[in-house]
Amino acid sequence: MHFRGAAAAIRLRLWAAAFAAALLLACGPALSQVAAPEPVGSVVRMIDAGQFKAADAAIDRALAQADDRAQTTALQFQRERMRRILLDFSLDAGQVEALIRKQIPDLTDDEFAYWDARGYIEHRMIDGRTRYFDGAAGNLFLLSAEARARRAHPQPFDDSPLQTAGAYHAEVIRDALATHRNSVDAQRVRVTQSLTVKPDAVPAGETVKAWI
Repeated sequence: MHFRGAAAAIRLRLWAAAFAAALLLACGPALSQVAAPEPVGSVVRMIDAGQFKAADAAIDRALAQADDRAQTTALQFQRERMRRILLDFSLDAGQVEALIRKQIPDLTDDEFAYWDARGYIEHRMIDGRTRYFDGAAGNLFLLSAEARARRAHPQPFDDSPLQTAGAYHAEVIRDALATHRNSVDAQRVRVTQSLTVKPDAVPAGETVKAWI
């Protein structure tokens, strides 16, 4: 998503907050497990701190002692969350740099380090290793005007009406600045999703599991 103008940072935060709110409404019962009490709470803190191996071991210990279905489900959710994060953050610095060089052939080490330090090249520290988001190279040009200006062949972003600020966004920005709150003008969101499976793709009697 690409935002223009002086309020870009605010708009980006508001878009992220709106997306998170919609996701929470759509998947509330599952995501609410993140706020569960110990031992799930300690596992969540380990994951957030990038201590995946320690979290995995803690989940094993907790599952061995769990006598509550809700706690078991919550622990299994956290393990799946780690698996999904590792799938999304699968690149190393060299791989991301190579992808950026496709659009900035003369990219310098200093430029990469600068954008990386400012958080423009999305990454997470996991078990002592810096892992980069699969879409970090493309997202760099959404987050940094300097990077956009350095592209060998600049192309305008193809923004849809859903990717540009409208009247509601202006209202949210105004009220957030006036109240100094990061959650204002709540809206109820209804999300409908569907999944179509190709004929004969799944054997009869098998269960299809999907991450939506």
